[in-house]
Amino acid sequence: MISVLLDEDYKSRFWLWNLDMSKEELIKWWEGIDSIEYYYEHLGDLPGKLTELFETDFLDEWETPIRPGTSQTKKIYLPEDIFEAHICSETDSYLKIDGEYFYHKGITL
Repeated sequence: MISVLLDEDYKSRFWLWNLDMSKEELIKWWEGIDSIEYYYEHLGDLPGKLTELFETDFLDEWETPIRPGTSQTKKIYLPEDIFEAHICSETDSYLKIDGEYFYHKGITL
């Protein structure tokens, strides 16, 4: 399983995105997306599992709701080998793995 720290809409929300894919499969899937807008509007349709994250006052420390819809949170530790992604528009969404950026097929620069 691989994990991605997904930042939505210029860091307005964060997600831990866990996928049952290899790094190569994720890159191939991401690069094959015609339009990222659908997934931006329907995050729940991304493959894998999303867990909402909340930033804390401490660098690299995160919390997640104990149950969906509750304000109670618990500390969560992210894997050291986590990848990064940003999802918002056709012009700025990316997947970042090992310092290399990957873009969906429909990107407009």
